[in-house]
Amino acid sequence: MKRCNTTDLLHLNGEARRLGLNRQLDPDALDRLVDPGGWHVLSPVLVHDDDHVRCAVYVKLVNQEVPAMGFLDVTLDQFNGLIDAEAAAQ
Repeated sequence: MKRCNTTDLLHLNGEARRLGLNRQLDPDALDRLVDPGGWHVLSPVLVHDDDHVRCAVYVKLVNQEVPAMGFLDVTLDQFNGLIDAEAAAQ
């Protein structure tokens, strides 16, 4: 599992949109609902086409304790560059 901040999540989603990847998050909903200071967890589900990974994404929303869940396709290079969630928790 990996984690990222809101700036990185918005960038990852923008890249998925730019590349035309199948799983993307709704950019309007992200702008309205995502916690700008939040941390988000990406859990890999499958490697797709050997160049990107489909992730279950747990998104920290404003004024919510329980994260929202969605799916986002992330390039392997970008995914590997994210912070390991387990290491960050220690």
